[in-house]
Amino acid sequence: MAGDGISVADAKRVINTVVTILQNNDERRRAGGFLATLDISEVFKGGSMGKGTMVEGDFDADLVIYTTSIDLRTAARITGYEDCFKEIHSYLNNQLGRHYRVKVCSKFSLQFTCYGVSMDILLSPYFHNFQEYCNFLGTIDRSQLQLFSCSASKWQVQFIQSYPDKVIDYIKTVKEWRNTMWDDRQITEGRPKSYLIELLVVKAYDDCMQSASSHMRGMGIVGASTPLATVSSASIRKQLIGLVTNPRLAIYWTRYYTEDKIWRFQNTQPPYIIDPANPSNNVHDTGIVRGRYAGDHWKIFRSMIHTLQL
Repeated sequence: MAGDGISVADAKRVINTVVTILQNNDERRRAGGFLATLDISEVFKGGSMGKGTMVEGDFDADLVIYTTSIDLRTAARITGYEDCFKEIHSYLNNQLGRHYRVKVCSKFSLQFTCYGVSMDILLSPYFHNFQEYCNFLGTIDRSQLQLFSCSASKWQVQFIQSYPDKVIDYIKTVKEWRNTMWDDRQITEGRPKSYLIELLVVKAYDDCMQSASSHMRGMGIVGASTPLATVSSASIRKQLIGLVTNPRLAIYWTRYYTEDKIWRFQNTQPPYIIDPANPSNNVHDTGIVRGRYAGDHWKIFRSMIHTLQL
């Protein structure tokens, strides 16, 4: 697995080095071409690093380049960024040398490892706020939604980071369990991706907190906030198992958008886990590794979840 033998602190230093190289205007100008004129508003650290959910031996970072060089008025005509990523690949290869290893260069992203740390570089128009992003999604063709899904990264990170440290610890524990279970079997099918795990743990926590709050009201304790200490790890585990084994999951949040926004993009029939930061993204589908053949890709995940200990 990429990242074996590297500490979280070392992985952060590697990722920060790549960010610094991307932000170096002088070096990019010397590289010429697309990079010389690329106006970078921000290189945003998404993925597990951005959310603070990285675990030892399994590092992934999405480096989203938000740029005003992509005009929102013409972005709807964009079909991919492969030529741009080829130039970024050449630039990083020159800057990082033998420590840089490219994996995939596609119209969606540049995937590579540096010192064993996996990273994806993605391009996004710059959005001033979430409402601008959400409105933009409604103007583009459905075939383009995946291309602009990375634009939600900053709100995905914001959403996960809004939860208490204890919830982040639960997420890390589930990720460590996931890594052990799938690595031991040397398979990838049915492997839950990090963001799916994060949302499932958050939902389990939300449900447990709501249940505890209802219990307190039933005891006549009204108006007090529900302390996290009243929710046990056993309760979180039980609720999480219940979510994973439910074939008709129907989960969504309305922190950033109203419910009506969801049904512009999604089928109203379960199962679904709607990305709280992107109503066009059903994480129930995009958050699980698919096998070679069509079928129920959650089957393996459901069969393993009972072995989880929190």
